[in-house]
Amino acid sequence: MKSTKFIAGALVAGMMLTGVGYAYWTDQIAISNTVSTGEMKVEFDEDFLGSEIFPLQLDADTAGENYIESEISQTAKTLSVNIENMYPGSMSLLASKVENKGSIPAVLDDVDVTFSTPNPTLNSDVIAAGGYIHFNKDNEIIGGDFFLGTLGNLESKLNGMLDTVRLEPGDYILFDIPEEFKDEVAAEIPAYNPEEQNCIIFYLNHTSDDDSENLSTAFDINLNWKQHNDQ
Repeated sequence: MKSTKFIAGALVAGMMLTGVGYAYWTDQIAISNTVSTGEMKVEFDEDFLGSEIFPLQLDADTAGENYIESEISQTAKTLSVNIENMYPGSMSLLASKVENKGSIPAVLDDVDVTFSTPNPTLNSDVIAAGGYIHFNKDNEIIGGDFFLGTLGNLESKLNGMLDTVRLEPGDYILFDIPEEFKDEVAAEIPAYNPEEQNCIIFYLNHTSDDDSENLSTAFDINLNWKQHNDQ
């Protein structure tokens, strides 16, 4: 037995002296991660307003005779409206589209309506009405609502109407009056034809007196959005 241990020890010592050693198997596991952030991007569709049929200036008795001077333009973030030469019973229609072009859901933070040409008389005499229809990315209707008020409380009416809207990526809203609310709007605005017209309506009340003559107003509408989990 002692001789066997001696021989084994001698072999190990000999291997060490000749540069030969024990070999160990090794393996390596690598974990690779990519982290990216989403995009928050809710905008007015600038191409949508380019339709030749908008804006429309209509009158209950002489539909199609464009006496009103309306200038409506928009960027990705701001809708600008300038209405001149209105008269009692006349109406201007505004069409617009807002789309979530980002990668995360968005909810409304607030709506700002800023008057560059404020006018208290028109704020009370001009009736503002409208609504929205909510579509998903597959163009299916998933919601909608409407508002009816005055130009002066347009901001609060838009905020109240849109405060529960959640836009998933690809969702969009059209500022149209849903079918189920058209009759309510028609009851308040004689110039409105629910079978043919839609959009956001600015109507100078047919009961307006001479105080509303020779007046103009201009304002911007900004819709501010935030990510869906922002408290």
